[in-house]
Amino acid sequence: MLVAAAQDDAVAVDRRLERFTTVAEGCPPERPDVVSGSAGLLLAAAALVEQLAPSSPGPLLATGDRLAHRLTRLAAAGLRQPPGSLGWLGAAHGWCGIAHALLRWCQATGSAPGADVAALLDLLGGLRLPDGRWPRSTGSDEVWPGWCHGSAGWAQLWTLAAEVRGDDEARLRAEDAAQDAVAIADAGPGLCCGEAGAAYAALSLYRAGGDGAWLDHARRLAHKASSAVPGADFPEHSLWQGDLGVALLLVELEEPSSAAMPLYRRN
Repeated sequence: MLVAAAQDDAVAVDRRLERFTTVAEGCPPERPDVVSGSAGLLLAAAALVEQLAPSSPGPLLATGDRLAHRLTRLAAAGLRQPPGSLGWLGAAHGWCGIAHALLRWCQATGSAPGADVAALLDLLGGLRLPDGRWPRSTGSDEVWPGWCHGSAGWAQLWTLAAEVRGDDEARLRAEDAAQDAVAIADAGPGLCCGEAGAAYAALSLYRAGGDGAWLDHARRLAHKASSAVPGADFPEHSLWQGDLGVALLLVELEEPSSAAMPLYRRN
């Protein structure tokens, strides 16, 4: 759709918009996460709204609003459950990613987060372990540094929350999570679980405050990731797990003030 828009091909934009909205409207309710469900589709809708503005098509806005409403209702239901029953918490498959998608939709549409989104953020903030990090799931004390289940994802959530809500506490949480993320070791080079994803967490802090130390961390991690040799655990031509994501990071470091994890943040 974005390629068609760049080519001023209105017919192709409409055709691809229809396809996207059909897929989004048909997303099963039991799939709310970023990787395979409504939150990921909402992130895509937010990116499309921003890129197609100021003439974002009405059907796209309506579809995004329905996805956001579905996730907000899910958040409201989660708030009524015991915190220990929430399950996965991270960015890829859990509540961190759902909260992030809802904030991105607010950011893209210029709307304020509602009470349920604010309450979800408060709940998630309270789930930190005593050491200041977030576990992979409720009832667990296992902590990962990467984006998918760990601190790199939390750093991006809290940076976005600070940006959208002007939340000073969120800024502090983002810094704590990013400090853990940039200490990543032996998790591989990729965006999802490894060094490239941790580098984007550092870049989110750099963009937020301009502190060169975060840019230094991002460059260090990118350099380490770029030295990896493609293989079974680091496939060629793969965005999230392989060398394509690392290559994108290296290009974006040429203009770090606009670097953003693909589809997850805006440039």
